[in-house]
Amino acid sequence: MRMRQLIGHDKGLTLMEVLISVAILGVSLLAIASMFPTSTIVMGESGKQTRAFSLARGMAEQVLATNSFADIPLYNGQSTAQTSFNTGSAVVDVNLATWKETVEEVPGAGLSQGVGQITVTVAGAAPARLATVTVMVTWPNDRGLSAVLTTQVSET
Repeated sequence: MRMRQLIGHDKGLTLMEVLISVAILGVSLLAIASMFPTSTIVMGESGKQTRAFSLARGMAEQVLATNSFADIPLYNGQSTAQTSFNTGSAVVDVNLATWKETVEEVPGAGLSQGVGQITVTVAGAAPARLATVTVMVTWPNDRGLSAVLTTQVSET
C-alpha cells in the first residue's frame, strides 16, 4: 500500500531536474552549432577542388582530341596566366584561349584566381612516339592543394 502512495504522489519533474536537462541540451546544441562554420569552409574548398579537376580533365580531353600528333607538343609550357597564345596552330590557340576563359571567368565553372599549366613530353621516334601530357590547375588555398591530371597520347 505504501508503494502505491509514493508512486501516486510523483506528478512531475523537480526544478533541479529541469535545470540539469536544459544545461545538457544547451551544451549539446552549442557543440553542434560550432561545427557549421568549419563544415562550410571544408565544403567550399572541396567544391574548388572538384572544379579544378574538372577544368584539368577538360583541357586534357582537348589535347587528346587534337587531330594532328604534331600539334600536341605545342601545348607544352602553356599557361592560363599568359595574356595571349601564339603557338603556330589556330586550333591549339583557340583551345588554350577557351580554357583560359573557362578557368578565369566563367561563373560557377571557373576558379577564382586559378591558374592552369600544361606540360608535354614526347618520347620515342616517329611513327611510334608517345606524348605524356600533364595538366595542372592551382588556386589559392591554405593547404597547398592543386589538381594534377596526367595522360598519354600515342602517335599511331
